[in-house]
Amino acid sequence: MVSFLLLGSLAGALMSNLCGEIFESHFIKDGSFYLNVFITTDLDTKILIKNILKTRLEFFFCIIIVLLTRIKEGLFSVILFVVGFCGGVLISENTLHYIYLDCFANEYIGVLVYIASITPQYLFYCLAIYILYKFCIKKNETAKHIIIVTIIAALLFIAGALCEACINPYIMKIILNKVGNI
Repeated sequence: MVSFLLLGSLAGALMSNLCGEIFESHFIKDGSFYLNVFITTDLDTKILIKNILKTRLEFFFCIIIVLLTRIKEGLFSVILFVVGFCGGVLISENTLHYIYLDCFANEYIGVLVYIASITPQYLFYCLAIYILYKFCIKKNETAKHIIIVTIIAALLFIAGALCEACINPYIMKIILNKVGNI
């Protein structure tokens, strides 16, 4: 399971570094504008919660649909690869963004911004995905057990979405303000 996630991260990092012009035009040139706007903007938490819950629960239901198929192990590996790929691209693009700003310890600042952007919600998301994988891939589980595991995973996804909407924006503002002062 972890190997597909790491392989996806490596592929995403390689893709963004080898095909930099594709990502550069979208992230590096516009990235500083969006990061600066993020620092100064007040967020409407209700709208943010609604949008994040919608997006994350769509992903959750996609995983549930995959787990109902006969080829669930292969499809689940593809999902983990894609999630890792996106993470690899984001880490690389954040690193490249801060290297171009020519600031002290710039490559580490990009990684710090990426880590801040996924904290604390990804603890919940990863735990939910792990629980779904661990307990739903088994072939001899009862329907009752699978339903209980699915409800627990859904609650973890909801907790992650609430953290993403209510806690993470403040973490990002603090980090981006500190990075802007370096």
